[in-house]
Amino acid sequence: MIDRFRPTSFDEVVGHELIKNILQKILKEESRTNLLFLGPPGIGKTTLALIFAKEFGVPSENILHYNCFHFSGVENLRETISSLSKPSLFGTKKVLILDEIHGLSKVAQQELLIPLEKLPSTVAVIACTTTLDKVDEALISRFTKFTLRPLSRRDIKEIVDRICKQENISLNKEVKSVLISSAEGIPRRVVVGLFKVKDIDDVDEARFLLEEVKLEE
Repeated sequence: MIDRFRPTSFDEVVGHELIKNILQKILKEESRTNLLFLGPPGIGKTTLALIFAKEFGVPSENILHYNCFHFSGVENLRETISSLSKPSLFGTKKVLILDEIHGLSKVAQQELLIPLEKLPSTVAVIACTTTLDKVDEALISRFTKFTLRPLSRRDIKEIVDRICKQENISLNKEVKSVLISSAEGIPRRVVVGLFKVKDIDDVDEARFLLEEVKLEE
């Protein structure tokens, strides 16, 4: 369901205006850089990574997307990094997205240091993380870091209104207010919550269901 409502362009992304502007400037100047998105779960890190890859001109077949907690080992990482410099049937432009980069072992993080400096201009590496506590400082320095903060109440309302219009949902006004507050500025939370309470008129029931959404994250 989340993918169904995931923005596919910078114009569709609500909030994060300064970050979007900088990313578009990087793309316009064609200056190769590795990106690191820091922020809470559901804030839009992966969404921005995928949009950047698309705007960078990378076909979907050349977007390599891994959750670092599931990476099978250093040798696997080494092979993946090595493959980035080699053209594929779909062209030379490639993007490697490393979700939850703090999930890499210290050895694996060190394995990234030198390759990140030597990749060709047709390749970008994008890291996403909820915390920098377990990320090597030397590795962090190889990226341009962006911190994504919770959206304003107004931005969250815009997301709710957009989806309600798209899906022809008539949401109880009090339930809508509770939904917006419960999201605490997190887009994914408001999307999941909306479909939990879209047919609910009882505010207390809505609050209970929205608390469940938080517990399930």
